[in-house]
Parts: sequence; structure tokens; C-alpha cells
Amino acid sequence: TNALQEKDGESSTRLKVLRHKSLRLIQEIHTNETSLKSILYKTKGLHTDMTLLNNLVQQNTRKRSEITSKMALDTLEFERSTKDLEQESLRIESQIADVRESHAKVEDDIRDTEAQIKALEYKISMQKQTQKE
Repeated sequence: TNALQEKDGESSTRLKVLRHKSLRLIQEIHTNETSLKSILYKTKGLHTDMTLLNNLVQQNTRKRSEITSKMALDTLEFERSTKDLEQESLRIESQIADVRESHAKVEDDIRDTEAQIKALEYKISMQKQTQKE
């Protein structure tokens, strides 16, 4: 009977150890399930954030493309406008040169006419003197 009591005591001790081990495993399972739920929730949040980021990247890429196209068009328009203004500037400079040349010719004509007038006045005054004598 002693052997039976010893076996019974060992079995009881072993049963207590196994029950404690079972409780620890159940607690560990519960902790792991809680952690898993938290990970799943956070993963869902990450997926949402990634979707949002991907949408923002697409918007950014589209806007960059639009801005690049607009800059290219603005550059072409600026270059065309600059060429037009350069041509207008050359045309105006040519007109200014023509006006200056014309002005110089008019001044020469005026000097020639003044010289002719002086010569005629001198001639007239000489004729008057000759007639008086």
C-alpha cells in the first residue's frame, strides 16, 4: 500500500505540475491571440496607410508631369515671345536709324539752303550797291 500511496502522491504531484503547465500554456495562448489581434489590427492600418501613400505618390507623379508639361509650354511660349520682341526691337532700331539718317539729310539740306540764301542776299546787296554807284 505504501507503493500505491507513493505512486498516488507522484501522480498527484505530476497532475498539479501538468495543470500549472496547462494554465501557463492557456495564458500564453491567450497572450499570443491578443498579440495576433493587435498585429492584425496594426497590419490593417499599415495597408490603409500604404494605399493612401500610393494614392499620394500617383497624385504627385501626375502633378509633376502636368507641371513639367506646363513648364515646357511656357518655355516655348517665352522663347517665341522673346524672338518676336527681338524682331520688333530690330525693326524699331532700323526705323530709328532711318529717321536719324533722314534727320541728318534734312539738316544738310537746311545748311545748304541757308548757304544759298546768304549767297543770294550777298548777291542782292552787291547788285544794290552796283546800282547805287
